Amino acid sequence: MSSSIKTLSISCLVVLVVSGIVIGFFYEIRSVNSEANAIAEQVRVERERQQRSESVQETLENNVQEINSLGSYIVGADETPDFLSMVEEVGTQSGATISTESVETLDEDESDQGELLQMNVVISGSWQEVYRSVALIETLPFKITVTAFNFSQKSTGEEEGPAIQWEAKVKLDVVKLTSTL
Repeated sequence: MSSSIKTLSISCLVVLVVSGIVIGFFYEIRSVNSEANAIAEQVRVERERQQRSESVQETLENNVQEINSLGSYIVGADETPDFLSMVEEVGTQSGATISTESVETLDEDESDQGELLQMNVVISGSWQEVYRSVALIETLPFKITVTAFNFSQKSTGEEEGPAIQWEAKVKLDVVKLTSTL
């Protein structure tokens, strides 16, 4: 019996060692499988991000004209002086005199349309010149809203017969890009 006990003991020992090795392999396979799943998830997330990026790029490429026209519809963040010059140039084109009384920028939280450029301008000249200037300002290719308008007649008081002059005080709101874009 002693030899069968030895054989049994050796067999049990071999079974335990083999079981330990199998369990060790199982844990190693499980660890490798977890790492593989993590890498596969990262690849999936990266692939989805890449697809979204390509979709956005394609949308931008397909809408270049609309984007460019929108860009010309809004005064740029640092283009306020150019816009003011453009408004005053309208007066020169129509024969009237346009002067800017005040300019104020309203932040996004003060306005429901984003950043607004609020302007008060005075247009002086004959009735036709003033009327034409106001019409030209309204049709400038920007998002302009006339919020107040006061049209009045003034005479020059010249001795050779008074020339009738007109004056329009116009308050404009113009959509402007924020400087944080």
